Amino acid sequence: MKKILFYISLVVCFASCKTTALVVPTIEKSSITKPQSNMEFIGCKNISRSNFMLKGIGEELELRRIVSNASQSYRGLYSEYELATYEGRQRYVTYIDVNEHKYTQNDEVHDNGDLYVAGLVVGGLTVFTLVPVYVPMLCASQKNDCEITLTADYNIIVFDCKTKHNVYVKPVSIKLADMYNGQYAHKNTNQQDVNNYYKTLLYNAIVEGYSDAWDYIQQL
Repeated sequence: MKKILFYISLVVCFASCKTTALVVPTIEKSSITKPQSNMEFIGCKNISRSNFMLKGIGEELELRRIVSNASQSYRGLYSEYELATYEGRQRYVTYIDVNEHKYTQNDEVHDNGDLYVAGLVVGGLTVFTLVPVYVPMLCASQKNDCEITLTADYNIIVFDCKTKHNVYVKPVSIKLADMYNGQYAHKNTNQQDVNNYYKTLLYNAIVEGYSDAWDYIQQL
């Protein structure tokens, strides 16, 4: 009588995670323009001049004829006391008061908890004959994600150089937490495209706020 010996192996593996590039949607800049500027823009308060998100916002607003841009030359304090002595090119002077600004990219690679059949293993043996025994090999799948956040809490301030007081305050607020299937740090991710997408979202919100400020000033 043949004695048959069996061994059965159950194999669980983790599939190697292949990260992918992150791709953002396309976006267009706001098309808002005005006939001529009625304010002088002097910069942003409480944030570095080199911040890439807000760098160039004065030029953008000037291009749309909403303001005349003096942000590169202004070196004073953004206060009513300081602005009371400011001799600008226009009656109304404006700046962006930054209460909060945060832009982050957080790549994550994690097990998504799913199991799937990935292959078979052989494991039977008799005294004289090899007997195949097929057992599913289970693999835990993984995925790669990236969360990008943008938080912006600003106030557009308009100061009247004639009355020496602020005459208009317009809040601008953005709070985004977007999840993508892909990695910001992946070698094939165009990080400039990603950054420009969120920069454009911010620009459009600021331009819309300044459009409202322009309309208000026209009524004074």
